[in-house]
Amino acid sequence: MLDLPTAIRRLYDGLWDAPSWQGGLNEVCDALRAHHIITVNPAAGVGCDDRPLCWGAYVAGEHLEALGREAGALMTIAAGMRVGVAMDAGEVMSDREFFRSRIYGTLVRPMGGHYGMTASPFTGGLLAVCRPPTARRFAGSEIRRLQTILPHLQAALRIKRHLVGRELRAAALEAALDELSVGVVIATRSGRVSYANRSAEATMRMMSEGNGAAAPGRRMREVIERPDGRRHALSRGPSQRPVIVRAVPVSGRAAEQLLPNSECQVAVFLRDPDRNEATRRPELMTSLALTPREASLAELLAQGMTLTEAANALGITRESARTHLKHIFSKAGVRRQAELVSLIQRLSV
Repeated sequence: MLDLPTAIRRLYDGLWDAPSWQGGLNEVCDALRAHHIITVNPAAGVGCDDRPLCWGAYVAGEHLEALGREAGALMTIAAGMRVGVAMDAGEVMSDREFFRSRIYGTLVRPMGGHYGMTASPFTGGLLAVCRPPTARRFAGSEIRRLQTILPHLQAALRIKRHLVGRELRAAALEAALDELSVGVVIATRSGRVSYANRSAEATMRMMSEGNGAAAPGRRMREVIERPDGRRHALSRGPSQRPVIVRAVPVSGRAAEQLLPNSECQVAVFLRDPDRNEATRRPELMTSLALTPREASLAELLAQGMTLTEAANALGITRESARTHLKHIFSKAGVRRQAELVSLIQRLSV
């Protein structure tokens, strides 16, 4: 039989390494002389994904999917169990009731399970160690063995759940940042980039391709080295409008939460006027609650058109444009066209 402490150590190693996590679960299963292990845990609590977290040792992919579908019912069973106590599965539900249940028919039997010992590692969580009908029932000594290692399993599952939650939050944040038309870069003061969203990558690639890389790269480093929060215009050639860049320092609590154990201290925002204009209208509709026609008018004014030029471009009369503009002023909380343009520029950077 495999050495149990070794299996537990591998499980802890697997907190940061997926193959080791699976290997650790498998070794725990082997050490307990089980056919397979399943574990169901409450969702990581990130809001974006409320599905329970399910893992298994020697469980096929289709059975893990079935486990996910039955997770709610299993967690309901776990809710009535005493946390941190290993026991024969028959103490939770009689064999007669269990073998006639939907869980047994749709989940346990297809996995090859029959006898089991179980525990609730923490509130809402369920751990089941299973054997097939051709094997013997778990003995009291084996249940006590599970009880001995249960604190380690509790700790490992708690930490794993916490780490998965952090990973999901990071993935959700990156996905949200990739939807922005504004480029977002996190960097050190020396200019080393730790993260860039899709818009930032496209803008920086365009800058280096269009201007030989040296000049804009040097100016970008200068802005990052002195993050003063002001807008800077980075030239990208005589025939194109400059990219607008702002760099702000990240420190204190924000740095600890966003950039733990990181040297990154600067957040950089880039706006490519040519790139942003394609997506500005829907952003104005959302941020200022404008109608499509109002957003189109505001977009043209922000590009530098006069009210008459914007009206002609939209195919409406100047009086209609003036009426739309009054509505825009009211929704944006401004009184003059220059204030509106300034507001739109701030929303875009």
